[in-house]
Amino acid sequence: MSHRHDAGEKPRRQGKRRPSSRQEAQAERARVDFYPHSVFGQIPMIEVSTVLADGSVHAFRDYDPDYAPPLPKGAVRGSVRSQSFCRMCHVPRYFYVDLPGTCVQCGGAFVFRAAEQKHWYESLKFHFDSVAVRCVDCRRKRRSERSLQQELSEAKARAAKEPDSAAAQLAVAEALVRYRQRTGQGRLDEALAAARKARRLLKGHPASDGARADFWEASCQALMGRSTLARALFQRFVERSHAGKRGATLLAEARGWLANLDRP
Repeated sequence: MSHRHDAGEKPRRQGKRRPSSRQEAQAERARVDFYPHSVFGQIPMIEVSTVLADGSVHAFRDYDPDYAPPLPKGAVRGSVRSQSFCRMCHVPRYFYVDLPGTCVQCGGAFVFRAAEQKHWYESLKFHFDSVAVRCVDCRRKRRSERSLQQELSEAKARAAKEPDSAAAQLAVAEALVRYRQRTGQGRLDEALAAARKARRLLKGHPASDGARADFWEASCQALMGRSTLARALFQRFVERSHAGKRGATLLAEARGWLANLDRP
């Protein structure tokens, strides 16, 4: 079939029309790349955009937050939108699995559980560079040590501000003894001096008021290996009246000390 053209009109070229630059851009945006990962498989990379401070729009490829690779046995599904991580250094945690480790403090083997990892990286927003290096018991002990250090610091600050307060001196003695019992460190001579100063400040008060000074001095003596002095002070503490839950707790502890000190 022939085509007629008016004079001066150029014949139209037959065939497919070339897509416009806009159509090409749309096709490029629709294309999905994949990032190969040894654990999570072929991670889809999708186009996202963000508005910069100057109002311009910056488009880039990012990990698909809705990607859901198959879960290994015992794994916990991750929520990418809840994670905070450097995309230049890490990939999202699409799932978590138990990770074995060796505690840097006690040297024992432990497992960094998948559920705990999810809590770290999604609830607490820890960075992926943060990993468990201590077992649960040593982590708990470390938190307790930091708490005791804080208590000791506050007790010393109060004693410095109120040097004639028996309660402040007893708080210093208690904090030092508890820190020594927990960590094996701490100046018992300082605790002993604080307990004795509290007793001097309580001179003339009812005997029950000075009972706690006896308890903390007795604890110092016991921890320093002076069994005879410790036994006499604990016995004097036990023989006095003790009111309230706090008094009952210290009384039970004193009796426990006496039972151990009486063993051959």
